[in-house]
Amino acid sequence: MIKKNIYLKIVFVTVLFFFVVANFSVAQENLNDNAIKKIDQMTEKLTNKLLLSEVQTNKIKSLLKDYFKGLQKFSGDGDKLSELRQNSETKILNILDYKQKMKYDIIKKEWWGLASQ
Repeated sequence: MIKKNIYLKIVFVTVLFFFVVANFSVAQENLNDNAIKKIDQMTEKLTNKLLLSEVQTNKIKSLLKDYFKGLQKFSGDGDKLSELRQNSETKILNILDYKQKMKYDIIKKEWWGLASQ
């Protein structure tokens, strides 16, 4: 009887631990209001400056969401943050046509600055 109670307690604590860890991970995936505002601002600016199509705008917005989620994960790790930005920038360039890439090259420093405001 005592062994059964100990096993039940171990199982309960294990399940509780995984529940807490799972909820913490889900909370990390959610973006805060400031990040959402930045995503919207950055998407709108790029859409207006580069005359993006609706499809391009949606792809950029999705990439920015992934970028800001990545920022939450890698906070403080400079190498990972640099790699995250480079990967995001490469994906953005793959969405743009030739003329848009030329315009993007001119505004990218200012545009990425919006992410850190």
